[in-house]
Amino acid sequence: MHGFKVAAAAAAVFAGAAIADVDCDNSTATYTITDAASATIACETIKGSIAFATSVAGSVTIDGPEAIEGDVIINNATQLTGLSSTSVTKISGNFELNEVQILESINFPNLRSVGQLTWIALPTLDTVNFGTSGVTTVSSIRISNTFISTLEGMDLVSVDTFQIDNNRNLKTWSTGLKNITGSLIIASNGANLEISLPNLTLAKDIDVRSVKSFSMPLLATVSNGIAFSNTTNLESISAPKLTTVGQSVAINGNEALTNISMNALTTIGGGLTITNNDKLESVNGFEKLNKVAGAVNVRGNLTEVSFPSLNDVKGTFDVISTADVSESCTTFKKLSSSGKIQGKLTCTSATADSTTGGSKPLSSGSSSSNSSGSSDNAAGTQSSNAIFLSVAIAGAIAALL
Repeated sequence: MHGFKVAAAAAAVFAGAAIADVDCDNSTATYTITDAASATIACETIKGSIAFATSVAGSVTIDGPEAIEGDVIINNATQLTGLSSTSVTKISGNFELNEVQILESINFPNLRSVGQLTWIALPTLDTVNFGTSGVTTVSSIRISNTFISTLEGMDLVSVDTFQIDNNRNLKTWSTGLKNITGSLIIASNGANLEISLPNLTLAKDIDVRSVKSFSMPLLATVSNGIAFSNTTNLESISAPKLTTVGQSVAINGNEALTNISMNALTTIGGGLTITNNDKLESVNGFEKLNKVAGAVNVRGNLTEVSFPSLNDVKGTFDVISTADVSESCTTFKKLSSSGKIQGKLTCTSATADSTTGGSKPLSSGSSSSNSSGSSDNAAGTQSSNAIFLSVAIAGAIAALL
């Protein structure tokens, strides 16, 4: 290591370049880059961290290190316009950029491995280059409030947490991810965002908001919950291979949604909620659903609500439609009478009192049955479940930043 440092320093002297004096082997040290010249560092490996002074201006290239075992932290460097490095291949800690207001480009063509990637409040960032091979290893990612239009260059197989929020210019994201061990959170990006996860088979939590399309053809298991909510352009939700959801399924407030297809799904470990999807007329895409351990809450302007394989609902069962679903109500009343719906059944057909509103007159077609002391309010409570806790926490943190 010392030989490398001396050789690099000597070469720089002959070239007339400035070399930063860095203790390469001190794992607790943080070296501060104050200007472009101080970003030339005579270390092959930095065992500590790198931070940028808030006064750094212009475009800066980190030159010299191949591996940084600590963090790279850039906070409130309001005059930094560009960040690059052709030498850095690995950042073991956090690659954190926060409140770098006029940063336009990030160019790390040889970077392959990052511990955590946290980019927040980079409103002019529109160009990111991770080279042809891209970053292949990251444990957690959050990209929030940038101007990027695509997330190319992250060729990941597995990730713990992946959060993408408030990137209004983001239009496409396609990745070969196979496994999400924590949460996937997509929220408040461009309304026309199209997402493709063609290889994803396993996820812990999925929370999707503000997308135009979301493809997950191989997704088989969600160990916690899956939610699609508050989208304006999402027309279809399809998970043809999904068999098990450990907690809740929530599909709420999707203005353009006309189709839900989860025909391989057999078991929901929590609740099922489908409400406020204004254009959805039929809930008939759950052909194999057999067991719901929580409550079922379905509301809207629906003409059909069908669960042909349903055999066991532990919680309340609440169906309210502004259209005629009297045939569906008859079927659910039989399930309740036979004990397959164990909570209270409420099925109301052709009523103006639905979560989607409406002005249709009330008509007969309501049935109610009690198999337990559960209240109507339990349906909404049980079906919400734990998936939204992580989103609420993430939102609170974002508000404080």
